[in-house]
Amino acid sequence: MAVEGGCFNFFTRNGARVLLSSVFGPYCQDDQYGSRAINPMELFHNQVTREQGSFSLRVFHPSLGIRLIQANISAPCTLLDFPTLEIFEHEITSHHYDIIGISSIVANVGKVKKMCEVVRALSPRSRIVVAATLRRFPPWKPWSTPITS
Repeated sequence: MAVEGGCFNFFTRNGARVLLSSVFGPYCQDDQYGSRAINPMELFHNQVTREQGSFSLRVFHPSLGIRLIQANISAPCTLLDFPTLEIFEHEITSHHYDIIGISSIVANVGKVKKMCEVVRALSPRSRIVVAATLRRFPPWKPWSTPITS
């Protein structure tokens, strides 16, 4: 997450409510958000043991970065790890969040864009913080909120 300059401390010391989420599933499918070829979400099943058929290992690794942030901020913080888009939408309409952080790898940039659109439509006053690796891409300028401390 983009935490340069202690921006999470800046917002959380003022009592902000935080939602941290990884991108929505399903994963590793050929759909409008990417393809299996460019998004090998399951390292073993898509690469290492792909020829093993039903005996291929199926492993999802938790989003450790956002879990680390959640454990180290004092604000009320909800974490969605690998939600569906419907669960993400339900969460942001059921509760008010001042900050919504979205973590992802570059291959899921289309899903992050969709999540930003959903936040802007359903919770327009929330600040959006996208993963630091994604903020380097010019299309994110209008979707994320600049953070200043």
